[in-house]
Amino acid sequence: MCDRTDASKMAEDKWSVRFLDAAAAVRTPEVREAWEKLIAESANPDALYQSPPWLENLALHDRSADHVVALVSNGDNRSAGVVALRMHDLPLNFDVGERSIIGTRIRVANILGSQPLLTADSSAHARLYDAIAREFPDCRGLFFKTLPAESPTWRYLHDYGKRGWLCHAMNGLHMHHLIRLPETFEKYLESKNSRTRRNFKRRLKGFNPSVRPGSRLVRIERADQVAMFLETAAAISKKSWQFGNIGVRVITSAEEHVRQAHLADSGLLRSYLLFYGEMPCAFLIGYQYADVFNATEVGFDHGLSEASPGTVLFLRVIEDIVLERPARWFNFGTGDAAYKGLYSNEVYDDALMLVMRDTVRNRMLIGSHGMFIRFREWMKKKMKRSEAPET
Repeated sequence: MCDRTDASKMAEDKWSVRFLDAAAAVRTPEVREAWEKLIAESANPDALYQSPPWLENLALHDRSADHVVALVSNGDNRSAGVVALRMHDLPLNFDVGERSIIGTRIRVANILGSQPLLTADSSAHARLYDAIAREFPDCRGLFFKTLPAESPTWRYLHDYGKRGWLCHAMNGLHMHHLIRLPETFEKYLESKNSRTRRNFKRRLKGFNPSVRPGSRLVRIERADQVAMFLETAAAISKKSWQFGNIGVRVITSAEEHVRQAHLADSGLLRSYLLFYGEMPCAFLIGYQYADVFNATEVGFDHGLSEASPGTVLFLRVIEDIVLERPARWFNFGTGDAAYKGLYSNEVYDDALMLVMRDTVRNRMLIGSHGMFIRFREWMKKKMKRSEAPET
């Protein structure tokens, strides 16, 4: 009779893992077929980031990392997983606001999409993670950028942690906002309370062409639109409230022009510009893969705040996504920004998860970082309480 450890080892031994360069994997028909089948069967809102066209774009234009695909098969040599990896240096910083007090960089295998396209078997996950550690010895850890706290992968990792690995939610838990899109824009508005609906309609009226001639929403999805969009979005970004705190958020380099044009040619690009009259006043950088629209960057001219260009931008984009090449989901991504809660109708907790070998060095690093994050959050809450008006 074998003990539990022997049984786990036997279960893992039925899985084999091999690695392919990303460009080669994308071009291999049988790999791509299995890959796309797994994505179609998944319910991952971040599937864009583990899709063949996205990884192909990274392999061509992301020079700061190596891109690999792990192919997992069972004992019958049937495909059980296609996992996209980005090998890069991850900053682990001790930040206060926008300032970094101290930090270090760790070589990691970034599991793109955070929830691996892999069979729901914990032994397959263990086999994959062990294979990554053996194949890439310079990697000190695994990284999951937006890992849902209630996902099977979260549970697998914490079980895996019992075998000599450490799991660290780098910035604690954050809310991940989504909109489950209805069939019509009117139904979306009806899902809001009467006060919110009145406010939305009042804001939209200010951008009606009959009230402000020339006002319009422009969808950016072709390569020949990219240059104009990036330059215009960058100009708007410099007028946004975020610019003073964060700085440049829209890249306008020649390399970014080429990257965005390739995403357009791949059918992924779906960005937007909003005009107030003839004046561009707000932008959204977005991508659509299958039935999920992903919003990655947004900004508006702070000087026009009274006209609510940010509100109008989101409402017009939601309307367009329902009408043209409809998506089922609007994915805001991770983050606790208040505006996301105004538009979303579903939310779950996720985390930036770092998984490292359980060594004294790593335990000290993760322990000190975790302690710092908890202290920082405690200070934020204390400052909010002290700033609250007396009643």
